[in-house]
Amino acid sequence: MGKHSRSPSPSGSDSSEHRHKHKRHKQKKEKHKKDKSKKQKRASPDRDKERLEAARAFLQQVLKQGGGGDAAAAAAAAVFAAEKQVANAATAADGGSGDKASDKAEQKRQRRRQERPPKPKPPGVGDITAADYFSRAAEFTAWLQEDRVLYFNELGGDEARSLFVEFVEDWNGGHGLVLAPTKRTTHEWGFTAKGGGGRGGSMSALMADQQQQRHEGQLAAREAEGREKRKWRSDQKDLLDEMLPKATGREALVEKRMARREAAKAREDSPEMMRVTGGGDVMGGDDSFAAAKAREASYNARRNQRDLAKREQLTQKLSAAQEAEAAKMAQFRALLAHGPISIPKRQ
Repeated sequence: MGKHSRSPSPSGSDSSEHRHKHKRHKQKKEKHKKDKSKKQKRASPDRDKERLEAARAFLQQVLKQGGGGDAAAAAAAAVFAAEKQVANAATAADGGSGDKASDKAEQKRQRRRQERPPKPKPPGVGDITAADYFSRAAEFTAWLQEDRVLYFNELGGDEARSLFVEFVEDWNGGHGLVLAPTKRTTHEWGFTAKGGGGRGGSMSALMADQQQQRHEGQLAAREAEGREKRKWRSDQKDLLDEMLPKATGREALVEKRMARREAAKAREDSPEMMRVTGGGDVMGGDDSFAAAKAREASYNARRNQRDLAKREQLTQKLSAAQEAEAAKMAQFRALLAHGPISIPKRQ
């Protein structure tokens, strides 16, 4: 045959080679960006120093001319801004060595990841792609914490997407198979401190734990409020006892007896205790029955008068309605007496 035959390679090796090419391309791109930013940082300190000198000269000129107010304030602000830019540039230059060390550590870690042999995945676990960013968010969060010692809420969108590509490679190679976590931030929740961890390794378990944490927080707030109220009442009681101390022992018994004696004496001397409702006294009188009969007769007379007035009003209304009805019927009969009623057509 004229063409060289090439034995088909397994799909796993093709995907691995494609991942390695994509990774090398990404590393070169990131290195190019870092070199470009370093050049810009080396050139920026000179420009910042020139701006600082110009701002200082402008401030001296304003002060020599006796200027003040807004002009002096603007010049001072310009000097302060220029000094801040110079300080930031110096700090960035000092951190250059740290960036180099971190770059070397990152390259070393990438080489170790590339040299790792693939591991078989458990049954039922398939490969994932970059499109599974949202569906595998919980597993990605756990992988960040365990493999990269990072927390998802501390990452930007682009950085999280870039790291998810590495997570996809580890997952497909059998190295990123972790359970969904219950810890997504550096904050220590109350329910995780009590033990138990997740409830099945899923997003539903995370939501249930967060709901439980909110419920426990509400209960703790109510208990704290109750303790504060009880403490306030206790403090008020202690303050009242200090200002007006209560009698104890025999003195308290003597005070109670005196109070009962005074109440009984006041009740005996009060004229209100001898009165009965409707007048008279406790023993009654000769005119009590006659007065009751007179009151009943007066009440009946007033009631009859009210009923009579209501009846008269109803009679007047009925008579007026009957008269109005008779007048309408008379008009209707008069119309019928002149012949049939004709309704003219509309124009």
